[in-house]
Amino acid sequence: MKPFFYGKHYHSVDSKGRVAIPSSFRRKLGQEPGDTLILHARPDGAIRVHPAADWMDFWEAALPGITRYQDDSDDARRLLGEVEEVTVDRQGRVLIPRPMLEEAGISDQVVFSGAGEYFEVWDVDRYKRNRVENADKRRDALAVAEKRYREMRETRHAPGRPDVP
Repeated sequence: MKPFFYGKHYHSVDSKGRVAIPSSFRRKLGQEPGDTLILHARPDGAIRVHPAADWMDFWEAALPGITRYQDDSDDARRLLGEVEEVTVDRQGRVLIPRPMLEEAGISDQVVFSGAGEYFEVWDVDRYKRNRVENADKRRDALAVAEKRYREMRETRHAPGRPDVP
């Protein structure tokens, strides 16, 4: 089963750019020292963190039909030029490359935010601004999720339909 990340955790970044992955995320990753994670810099300032095993699934879904033989590889370059592969050390930390930290506006404090099949690393202030700026979108998304859940529950327990756990 794929890991599912939720919650938020605050951590410090050391002077070398290393940050400890929250223990609850490490448990879900099943990562061992030396294992690989994929960091993907986002235009909104987030750094998405994908388990390496799931990265190819993301890549194949994100860029359908693009191959290394296509003349126009702008989409591939735009996405893959913002990706770094990192390894988890014995203390459960990863080294985020300095250019990626700078582009994300990260200096000494970060927030890890679960996002389902991946998690994100944010500068704390940028994360807070993003939450305020997108409060309406969060409310709308929650309303849609709650509606889908109610519909699913009603469908499962409809008359004449056996209960599905």
